[in-house]
Amino acid sequence: MDVSSNSGNLYRGVKPFRVILKALILFVGFNLLLTLFPNPSYFVFRQLLPKLNKFPIYAVYYDSQAKHRFGARNVFDVNVLFNTHLISYEKKPANQYRIILIGDSTVRDGTLYPMVDQQECRGKTLHAYDLGYYGASATKDLMILQEAMKYSPDLIVWSVTSRTLSNEPKDFALANSDDLTELINAYGLSIPANQSITGSRSFFSGADRIRLQTRLVLNYAVLFPAIRSPQRIIQTAINDIKANNAADQETLPASGAYLFSALTAAPRITGGIPLLLINQPRPSVVVTQTDYLQYRQELMSLNGEQHWIFLDLWNLIPDKDFIDKIHRNADGEVLYNKAVLPSILEIACGRK
Repeated sequence: MDVSSNSGNLYRGVKPFRVILKALILFVGFNLLLTLFPNPSYFVFRQLLPKLNKFPIYAVYYDSQAKHRFGARNVFDVNVLFNTHLISYEKKPANQYRIILIGDSTVRDGTLYPMVDQQECRGKTLHAYDLGYYGASATKDLMILQEAMKYSPDLIVWSVTSRTLSNEPKDFALANSDDLTELINAYGLSIPANQSITGSRSFFSGADRIRLQTRLVLNYAVLFPAIRSPQRIIQTAINDIKANNAADQETLPASGAYLFSALTAAPRITGGIPLLLINQPRPSVVVTQTDYLQYRQELMSLNGEQHWIFLDLWNLIPDKDFIDKIHRNADGEVLYNKAVLPSILEIACGRK
């Protein structure tokens, strides 16, 4: 048998133009699918996301081990966040008392959840869902709260700080502009519904980072496995997207120092569901500032007018138990949990 002759015939059978054309069709088809139907596409391709650890994608990550927390970071689309969370998969049993925690990274990475979860009282089992998400933002929390109400909660625990009511990241607003506009119109939030949050997104938008992750894996790890150095291509794509979406890191202007309108909107969103509002502890360098004292005074005054249960833990934790100006160390977490847990049990079980 003439091996060289057979290999030559095989080589002549390859038609580069057709190979390139098929690859191009797959490339365009996958990207159109991800753009037009991001959530279904994500479910189809989610098994590919662990491949990301092979690439230097420092701007995004997906935590496949996060079951009761949002597993995606730097992803700002509320629908995508919920579709990747355990709460969207679990049907609520008749004997379950469902508790939802919302807030910033101190909630997302806190240790309150396991202390609350699976306790028994009044013939029901307490089950907590941690919906905290990185970044202090009142409107971000309200958009998550509004979506969470679809899952029949029995208690909402919202942890806020002065930053929650004064910091509005533009990236979250851009990714959920329709939801934010709806909230502004429905509850009179003191944030302008203008072109800065309703502008059109590009075909290769970076606002939905889950879509970006899946797209990168498909394009560079699946469609083009023959590429010897995918790292350079992926890094170039990320740099381009970051440059095109640099404005996403800006903040939205608020009418006034604090968005107290967000606090008054929360009880209206929850309806008759109990709402536990927590003013989180802050170190002395923060709580002694004039603007913080003004915030706390306004918060205390507003508390008397609202239908929520209020915990003012502003100076609960000593400075030595803070990692930075907001995050607590292990000892600080213990103090915080001991202060919050009795209130949750009192609401859910009628006991302290």
